[in-house]
Amino acid sequence: VVLHKIADDGVIHLKLYFSLTGTAIEDYSALSLLSNLLGELPTEEKSVAVLRKKMKSIFGFLDFNLSSYGRPGDRENCHPYFVITLGVLEEKLDVAIELIDEIINKTDYDNVESKTHVEDVLVQCFYYMQDCIAAQGNRFARMRAESHVSAAAYVEDAFDGIAFYDWMKAFLDDFDAGYEKFR
Repeated sequence: VVLHKIADDGVIHLKLYFSLTGTAIEDYSALSLLSNLLGELPTEEKSVAVLRKKMKSIFGFLDFNLSSYGRPGDRENCHPYFVITLGVLEEKLDVAIELIDEIINKTDYDNVESKTHVEDVLVQCFYYMQDCIAAQGNRFARMRAESHVSAAAYVEDAFDGIAFYDWMKAFLDDFDAGYEKFR
């Protein structure tokens, strides 16, 4: 943990990095979708309404995302991470960490509300990606081409490129079977 003391009126800005080394590359696209769902589904202890109210009372901001880092010139290796970024008042840090733990480890995927919301978010992400690919085709083509020669680009494609788009399409084509694997 690196802590920089600055004049911030008691606000802590924190980034938590969880290494995905050892995670199957096939699961990276599912993790990308998951980063859009965490905090949007009920937990075993809280409904979505209660969870959102609790999050608003604790966090200035909370974001779940994926990132990968490679060394310049190293096309063979990269380090993928699941990243949680948050801003919280210092006196609320302990309760913030407890709520993040609940969101990560106790999100309830076993109810109809969750399944419906996952499908809604999946459809939104899918159509958003279609629009992005149409508007930024060169960027996606570059990412896809680089994914054949660079580990970092390969991971980025699985997180947020054509591979992610293809994964979402396959998930939507047979949502019920895909949801069983996803949850």
